[in-house]
Amino acid sequence: MVDKKRNCLNLIRLLAAIQVFFGHAIPAFSLSLPLPLRAIFSFLCIFEGVPVFFCLSGFLLWDSIKKTPSLKVYAKKRIFRLYPELWCGVAVNFILVAILFAQNIEWVSYIAFQFTQATVLQFWTPASLDGYATGNPNGPLWTVSVLVQAYIALWFLHKFLRGKGLKRWIPTLILTASVNLLRPLFSGILPSMVYKLTFYMFTTHIWLFLVGAFMCEYFDVLIGWLKKFWWLALAISQVAMHTGFDYGTYGTVKCLFLAIGVIGLGYALPMLSIKHDFSYGFYIYHMIVINVMVHFGCAGSTWWLLVSFLASAALAVISYFTTGAISRHLRARASEEIKIN
Repeated sequence: MVDKKRNCLNLIRLLAAIQVFFGHAIPAFSLSLPLPLRAIFSFLCIFEGVPVFFCLSGFLLWDSIKKTPSLKVYAKKRIFRLYPELWCGVAVNFILVAILFAQNIEWVSYIAFQFTQATVLQFWTPASLDGYATGNPNGPLWTVSVLVQAYIALWFLHKFLRGKGLKRWIPTLILTASVNLLRPLFSGILPSMVYKLTFYMFTTHIWLFLVGAFMCEYFDVLIGWLKKFWWLALAISQVAMHTGFDYGTYGTVKCLFLAIGVIGLGYALPMLSIKHDFSYGFYIYHMIVINVMVHFGCAGSTWWLLVSFLASAALAVISYFTTGAISRHLRARASEEIKIN
């Protein structure tokens, strides 16, 4: 028996967040990385941010749903998990953009933009902000809208799948993965706006959450193999990525073996565990920092990469111990409702 709580998944989530940071910072600062930094970035690309976040969310949430039989309490815990830190980040970005881009802001669309950033429509950015820095004040937040949709879907899928055996799991995994796999076929068939919106719908990504949930459901059966062959799964993932032998959003084969590899790695090397999960704050603030620096003309030097990394890390730590602490306290209080009831 392996203790599910003894792992290095916090470290893996942080590496995934840093990979997203590099992916945004390098083009934003127009950088050509020296060999040592290219090697670091190549290593981080193994832990591709969004697929890692989605599969780990499914894995970690599956047992949490089992322990939270009340939909009301479940909703509270998910809201408290996502929104306190998000709202603080949105407020910081609102102030910075309002100050730095004041003469060009169309205030009606700007207020609407802040509302979408703070709710579930983070994938929308008004054209009036195209002239600010990179043209997207905090683009990575689109994943929040997918997470909210997936949280809702997983509540009902848990009722459908938990303890029901492979006869339900396998068809469900195949069906949901097929939606992701076949989505590119509709490019040019669907109106461009509709096709673009399908990327931000849970139906495209829910299969990755379910792959994580499946490994949680059958943890005791699978964990020995996962711990033993995590390196092979990650290697297959990289082969799929670099050979182009793949299809679907983010690459279906690549993401499947990436999910298997990161869960296995998380339990194969528990000694690499870090106590605190700074990944969410880092994810929220890194693009805010990058945009401010680009606005002031920072480009062409790897020093800007270091400065933006350190600033994002500092904000992540501050967020974790301030609004993050409030978030954890509220989630703990919501969990107490279960015991009381």
